[in-house]
Amino acid sequence: MHEDTLDPIYLDGSANILEVLKTLEEKEEKFAEMLAKSERYLYWQEVLGAPQTPFDNIEKLKEDLSLRSLMWKSTKEWEELQDSWVRQPFKDIDAKGIEAQANNFAKICSKLEKSLEDNEIQRKLKNMVETFRVTMPVVTALRQEALEESHWSEIQELV
Repeated sequence: MHEDTLDPIYLDGSANILEVLKTLEEKEEKFAEMLAKSERYLYWQEVLGAPQTPFDNIEKLKEDLSLRSLMWKSTKEWEELQDSWVRQPFKDIDAKGIEAQANNFAKICSKLEKSLEDNEIQRKLKNMVETFRVTMPVVTALRQEALEESHWSEIQELV
């Protein structure tokens, strides 16, 4: 299963996001079953006084699988969030909430960058998050309650 998890398709930017997420979800379910089975084996080996079977790769598999899953799920979630923010009326925008979410996604990007080999999906996610984050100060400034009609007129002239 570990070799399957390291398949280059999970780092390929041309892969279909829904198909990859479905496959990764299936792998996570299968991993959970394997983990439960290994714990039962270890328990019974201990009860029976038999030598413990080493499951050396289980932690590495868990990490590799969870990182790939996090990367793809975060990419999909970010795209959905960004789409909803762009479609939202400007007066309804919660700039502080969006900024907090963007910061959270930036932390995810940093974790992925440190933990996974460089890949297209990771770069795409980071680029989308960073591009959006640099616009947030402008949105925050334009959402100031102190802005009056005269300010808006000046802003419209400048734009």
